[in-house]
Amino acid sequence: MDNLWDKIIGLFGEADPANNNQQPEIRMRGYKGNLAFLRETFGNAHDFCVREFRLGGDGHKVSVVYINHLADPSRIAEEVIMPMASFINMAESPQAKSRPPLAKQLLSSSDLKEITDLKQAETLLLDGWALILIEGLNPVLAVVAHASPGRAVSTAETETTIFGPKQAFVETSAINLALLRQKIKTSKLKVEAFTMGTKTTTKVLLIYIDEIAPDNMVDEARERLSQVEVDELMDSSYLESLMGFGSLSPFPQALYTERPDRVAGNLLEGRVAILVDGSPEALVLPVGFADLFQVAGDYYGRSLSVTLVRALRVLAFFLATTLPALYAALVSFNYEILPTDLTIPVASFRTGIPFPPAIEVFLMLLIVDILQEGATRLPTKVGQTVGVVGGFVLGQAIIQAGLVSPLLLIAIAISLIGSFAMPNYRVIGLVRILRYALLLGGSVLSGVGIMAVWVAIIIHMASIEVLGVPYLRPLAPLRMASMGDFIYRRPYINKPTGSKDNEQGT
Repeated sequence: MDNLWDKIIGLFGEADPANNNQQPEIRMRGYKGNLAFLRETFGNAHDFCVREFRLGGDGHKVSVVYINHLADPSRIAEEVIMPMASFINMAESPQAKSRPPLAKQLLSSSDLKEITDLKQAETLLLDGWALILIEGLNPVLAVVAHASPGRAVSTAETETTIFGPKQAFVETSAINLALLRQKIKTSKLKVEAFTMGTKTTTKVLLIYIDEIAPDNMVDEARERLSQVEVDELMDSSYLESLMGFGSLSPFPQALYTERPDRVAGNLLEGRVAILVDGSPEALVLPVGFADLFQVAGDYYGRSLSVTLVRALRVLAFFLATTLPALYAALVSFNYEILPTDLTIPVASFRTGIPFPPAIEVFLMLLIVDILQEGATRLPTKVGQTVGVVGGFVLGQAIIQAGLVSPLLLIAIAISLIGSFAMPNYRVIGLVRILRYALLLGGSVLSGVGIMAVWVAIIIHMASIEVLGVPYLRPLAPLRMASMGDFIYRRPYINKPTGSKDNEQGT
């Protein structure tokens, strides 16, 4: 029986190392026991498939087990069943010894594992592999038989650019990794695999470029990933808090992107990327406050125009967060700051308003956020229509009813437009939180309150480190070498190569 096993291993080549999934082992139980365990585990699932046949020449029973739609039945027939049957028949013939190595002649699947743990066999089945059980042999063979992915590579939807590549990630990590390798064609691009989720057994890939990414950064990312213990992992967005990056902080401490070119650019700057199977977004670490105002299109335009646009984004951020609070502070406490020609119109606009300025601003912000959230959840064209028409009709009705000041409506509109200038939706969420915090400070302590809240915000940002890199870099600590890609984007002819994060905090 050992000779038969050696022949079959010779057909497929040597087995890969065992899976790294650290789950309790379930020992093999022989052909019938293994098959019974798998049938019992998956019960009456309609997509659990078993194909049984006998090998020609010796009559050994063989069962090929797979999950339909996760594994491709036609691929299994072509790459597993037919080569095995051909191999056995040829091995029994007198001419078998004179033939070239059978692995080269008959092998269709290049990836095969020898499994001695039934729990690992269950995991591989759910990952699109096919299991080969042979009568009289205790170990099980697992062969790659993944079905075609459900979604092809398409254009980016949430990070659109006029110039540059249009590709976007999909939900299959293997395809996403291939897209990155197309961008970075070097053997120094390293990939480490993890399995997370006791119930979902989701594949997670840690990607970095050796000799560019600092070793201490890679080690910390690896350690944080290895310590993640969770029942389910459905998307890359779970990992930011699971890895311990400020789950209570409003500031994003990881960069989410659907663009392979943006991930490749960050890898070349010495950062690490994380791909999660089933998620169309990559996670890039570390990220700083300055990165929140950068988009992929910044690297496909001219330096001066990109610098201007980045400066406008920063200005829009401060207008979006501070303008409503500034209105409440001026109207409530500091009329004398306004010019005389402006004080009289502001006072006249406030005549007949039933709410204090702070409540007036709070209610308007609340209504705008509800309207914006509702428009976001609707289909694209319908949502845009509801947002424009609803905002216009509601604004007119509120002013005519005398519930808010027209000047406040202008301030809220400018604040809302400023939030639309933010590069991604997660930054818009940050703007909303800061807007209410600043409103509270301005309503209680006027301009002093607004400044106090901003000081607290800056102190909080200065206390954040992501993989050992300060959140406020390159401003705190000041690093002039990295200023070429902060607000000002240095022309490419002078752009330094290598990592922006190699010097941790220096």
